[in-house]
Amino acid sequence: MMSGCSLISLLSQSVNAHGSRPALVEHGQPVSYRGFFHMVEEAADRLREQGAGEGDRITFRMANSVRDMALGLGIIAAGACLIPVPFEATGPEKQNYMAECRATHDLVADDGRLLVRKLPQENEGTASDALQRAVIIRPTSGTTGKRKGVILSESSITGRITAVNQVLGIGPADTILWTLPVSFHLVVSILLYLLHGATVVLAQNNYPDTLLDMGERYPVTMLYGGPRQFSMLAADRSGRTFPFLRWAISTGTFLPGGVADVFADRFNHPLRQAYGLIEVGLAAINYQMPPDPSDSVGRPAPGHSIMIRNPSAGTPLSEGEEGEIMIRGPGMFEGYVNAPCPLDSNGWFASGDMGLVRDGVLYVRGRECSVIHVAGMKVFPEEIEACLLAHPDVNAARVHGTRHPRMGQVITADISLRKGAVLTQKQLFLFCRERLSPWKIPANFNINVKIERTASGKVLRHHS
Repeated sequence: MMSGCSLISLLSQSVNAHGSRPALVEHGQPVSYRGFFHMVEEAADRLREQGAGEGDRITFRMANSVRDMALGLGIIAAGACLIPVPFEATGPEKQNYMAECRATHDLVADDGRLLVRKLPQENEGTASDALQRAVIIRPTSGTTGKRKGVILSESSITGRITAVNQVLGIGPADTILWTLPVSFHLVVSILLYLLHGATVVLAQNNYPDTLLDMGERYPVTMLYGGPRQFSMLAADRSGRTFPFLRWAISTGTFLPGGVADVFADRFNHPLRQAYGLIEVGLAAINYQMPPDPSDSVGRPAPGHSIMIRNPSAGTPLSEGEEGEIMIRGPGMFEGYVNAPCPLDSNGWFASGDMGLVRDGVLYVRGRECSVIHVAGMKVFPEEIEACLLAHPDVNAARVHGTRHPRMGQVITADISLRKGAVLTQKQLFLFCRERLSPWKIPANFNINVKIERTASGKVLRHHS
């Protein structure tokens, strides 16, 4: 039984409380809570007129716009399941989304027209109980090439919203400056803000001038973005700030070394990291005052437990020992569309990430499947990438292992330089030598390589 309409009921309660206040701002134009909810209801009615409803799983290619957010929630309000597709997704990528998430329909919105197109089904079969409870299906990021459709039910979503807001305390006084893809964050992040009466301002890009302009125009209390956004802000020298800032949180991937400290000096405000996965939500946040170490992702979110285990033996490790991060808590996903639910009998999820806990604080090292084995030493590519990204002339970096007959693997770094920059392999080697242990220094630097990314902005990994 689909239950997404209960989420829309919660949104309706927020509308009743905050009706005339701005819910969203796009291109400087505010849209009130009442006006946005009307757009959601209108979208749901138009979808129902085309036969969309309970049991349908609908892909929708979403841009960062008020209209597309209303259409996405309209799918849920109509009783169907939303499968959000990044606006930048190519045709083949969209086809992969449809297959991995067992989409039944595709929504096309063009020039004010809505078309719900029924998709051919190879194996219709009976949907699993988990699939019948799906309110949204989110594909995994596919950093290693294989995506899986993650099923989120109403209880998954409300559990995450409740847990995270015990820390963030989002309310009507908050204004969030939004830069991340809506397709990945409509549910849960933006819905969290709207259920608690906040205002979400949609930024047109994540360049410092744009964000600081909007910081002067709106009382921004929260910045939630990726490492690149915060790296650029930390390098800004205009002197402008966000005077009302309460939270600056970096998520998605590793924050380059030193950026948090530079940001804190520049804006007189801590930059914190959070650790989340589609399957479990935000499991850890650096929310303490004063903050935990800036290279950590903080402590478990309320209601969450984190255990470090030996990935080979499957046994728990002691504090300070490095192993696979296991997570348990509210808001866990219902399972994958085309694969069994991987939770163990005690409700633990194996993240595939390696890390350790020290003094109750979680440090994430990198993906277990991405580890590079150099002469018996484990090296995480994310650590090397963070080092390289600290160089002012490096725009993007991807580190991977290359097979070697004696060493097992050696480290290769693909580098994309900033426009107009010139760097040699020797300069990069010397830069790394000052900051990394000898076995972590790349043996090869490929300069001016195009770094491929997933739709969510994460580096697409190469394995050998």
